[in-house]
Amino acid sequence: MERIKTRVLPAILRDLRTQFACPTEGYTSKFITGYWAKQSFPLVKAVVDRLDVQPAHAVLEIGYGCGHGLEIAHKRIGSGSGYVVGIEASSFMDSLAQKKFILEISEQGNLYLDQIPNLAHLPYPNNTFDSIYHVDVFYFWDGRLLPRVVPEFLRILKPGGRLLCGMEMKRLKTIESQGILTAPQYDPLRYTESLEPSGFTDVKIDYAEIAPSREGVFISGLKPNIDPDSEDPEVKMRELEQRIKAELALESLVSSKREMSAEMKQKLSDSMPL
Repeated sequence: MERIKTRVLPAILRDLRTQFACPTEGYTSKFITGYWAKQSFPLVKAVVDRLDVQPAHAVLEIGYGCGHGLEIAHKRIGSGSGYVVGIEASSFMDSLAQKKFILEISEQGNLYLDQIPNLAHLPYPNNTFDSIYHVDVFYFWDGRLLPRVVPEFLRILKPGGRLLCGMEMKRLKTIESQGILTAPQYDPLRYTESLEPSGFTDVKIDYAEIAPSREGVFISGLKPNIDPDSEDPEVKMRELEQRIKAELALESLVSSKREMSAEMKQKLSDSMPL
């Protein structure tokens, strides 16, 4: 019994933490991701609803998992000129989503999925997306990664664009009690404290019912509108640096091994600053 406590249980907890953070193919991950996706659906829907996605919007989801958020956002785009991009760290979840959305990706040309393990270097041009959102993700970013990820979100958002994070404290406290998470990992203040230093404005935390007896927590921030008449040399230099980085990012993205439709390449090219 002592051997089970000292060796087996810690190994099980390590596996559970891995499957929650970045699922790998196997029975455990299939059970966890299926159950977690079902539980998180009301929160995912509430997040996308709050973004008020319009047919002409460009939307990015970070850590799409089973793809419920992608599906909702894609329906809001419909036959409009907008598009939805999703990135996922788990190759297992990415492969499932590629099969699930094969028609939307290959025929409609307004949905693109990619597996990107390093969020600190996102391969998208500056000022690309109207909104970026994620649900049940940032808890697994350590303290060194978060300050590098948030500025990237700011870079690829359009001026006036919105970043929205959704979480449900009740569910998170449950998995904390099981030893999978710690309270500091999902502390909302850990996330909000990284937004303003990165340049986000109107940073706030809202609370709203997402289902009977269930409350969602919504952390949001806006990218400031840029004054096109600014003559500040430092601003101009930063804009030049961003443009160079954007061109390199776009070149990297469209030449990657992951096939991208001609329509999606054009949409991303059109988002390049003049």
